[in-house]
Amino acid sequence: MASAVAWNPFQNEPLKVPEDYEWLKELTKSAGGDNQRRRVSQDDLAPFNRLVDGWLLAIALGARHHSEPANYEAPTHRFEYGSRLAGNEHAIDFLHQVALAELLRTVQNPEEAEKAAYVVIDEPARVIAICNHLAARGMPELRELVDSAAQFPLYGLLRGLAKELEPTSPGDPSE
Repeated sequence: MASAVAWNPFQNEPLKVPEDYEWLKELTKSAGGDNQRRRVSQDDLAPFNRLVDGWLLAIALGARHHSEPANYEAPTHRFEYGSRLAGNEHAIDFLHQVALAELLRTVQNPEEAEKAAYVVIDEPARVIAICNHLAARGMPELRELVDSAAQFPLYGLLRGLAKELEPTSPGDPSE
């Protein structure tokens, strides 16, 4: 019986976060086993299993906004390579979809839309560059969410995300 090898076009691509990312590292279960550096003392209260999970959420938060982040030109830190995504088809699909949506947001005609689709298929480095950009854009909001509950960052994150997902009524000015 042959084993299936998971497809990962981002295998060698650098996943990046802004230089000031220690706060996020402290909120993972895999903070290097150093409980002194962690903001959470119990693994079940850590908002993220791995740093890459926080990066993925920051991308989602950053994709919601259509303005450039003020700190995008700030130095970034490669925290991992795309090999960390191996076996996580959902994350790989998510990155493709978010990059395509970001590219399509600026197209003017059908030919440009077709080019955007090919970029997502043919240029994994560009997809990751877009996602790194979106992660940088979403990091301040992610930090605000986890900091909103001083004792248990997970609760602040969940509360903030639940609030973001609340349906708005028709005609609501926040739409």
